[in-house]
Amino acid sequence: MQRRFGSPFLLPVLLLCLAFDAGRSASAQLLREDGATYLEDIMERLPRVKITGAAPIYYDIGMRRVLGEMVPNQAVELQAVSDGAFRIRGRARHGQVAGWVRPEALVLPGNSFLEDVRKAAERKRQVDALIAANEAAVGMTQDEVKQSLGRPEKKTSRMDANSRQELWEYIRYERVPQYFTRYDRFGQPYNDTVYVKMPTGRLSVSFKDQIVESVEQTEGEILPGGRARIVTRPLMVY
Repeated sequence: MQRRFGSPFLLPVLLLCLAFDAGRSASAQLLREDGATYLEDIMERLPRVKITGAAPIYYDIGMRRVLGEMVPNQAVELQAVSDGAFRIRGRARHGQVAGWVRPEALVLPGNSFLEDVRKAAERKRQVDALIAANEAAVGMTQDEVKQSLGRPEKKTSRMDANSRQELWEYIRYERVPQYFTRYDRFGQPYNDTVYVKMPTGRLSVSFKDQIVESVEQTEGEILPGGRARIVTRPLMVY
């Protein structure tokens, strides 16, 4: 007689654990609210700011439901900003939380911080549009140019005591038909077409310290816009 090992409760328990893990993973994702600028989109690292008092923290940007009360005089991670609320992650009296507090509850890194965030968000919108159109512009970073145009055909670099300069060259090719008259084995002529890869556009992008300093289209057309564009340089990281 065969014995079957295992409990009849094992499968329901296993399914419950999987459901719990899936729910925890989904809740760990940051749900974005309309009207807020999320700093991870414009900064290499999130700034830490001081919370001054025992401020209430809310679930949503509209501050309709209280999540808890923050422990005063601590450094918290600033995740997003809007006109009337800031999203932070830090320690509340009942444990670690992430939610929205009123702007007056925080001490920001500098007087121009919010204006710098606004400018950086506007720059990102401009650069995203350039990348979507496969264009390059003065003020873009090397990574942004690579996202927009791909890897260059050729790179050259030069370094002096003050800076590093690089030149990236892009070439656009088209398949151009070439027509020939050939003869079959019976001596009868026929037309044949061969497509040859020909360069039709050349673009040079010059960088200084990894920021585009100039864009030169030397022949043909390679940029869809066909004209020079300028964006502001990336802002300093707080």
